[in-house]
Amino acid sequence: MGNCKAKTEVYSRVVGYYRPVQHWNPGKQAEFHDRVPYVVQGGPMSPNKPKSIHPIPCANCLHCKVYLERADRGPKAERRVKCAMGHWQTTSGKERTFCYHTVLNRRMASCPDYESMGDHDCAEFLKSLRDNLPVERDVVILDQAVGAQA
Repeated sequence: MGNCKAKTEVYSRVVGYYRPVQHWNPGKQAEFHDRVPYVVQGGPMSPNKPKSIHPIPCANCLHCKVYLERADRGPKAERRVKCAMGHWQTTSGKERTFCYHTVLNRRMASCPDYESMGDHDCAEFLKSLRDNLPVERDVVILDQAVGAQA
């Protein structure tokens, strides 16, 4: 690449919309030139973020666990999924769980602890799961015997 030194029109966001920087008032232009670009670790602009053309389906991982989460009161429980290795977390670092019917939406670009339940039949397994998953929250009623074991 050469060094053409041609004038370039730069657009940036100011006060909610994009405009050419050269049309900004002098105060806003000074603010623009004082801006310091930064990269949030693991963010979309991170240079070290692993890229994957085919994200890993968490539903095909041995660490994707289905469990029953009991309601505060009564015999009801909801079927949910969690990552046994703790890779699903909230922004505050707490464990995150999801409704069972959404397990096919859970994918990761990469996972150091991913253990496939079988790559040779992954597509067939995911299709079967898609066909058999409930379409909404899966709430079950626990009886006394099951409730004592859960």
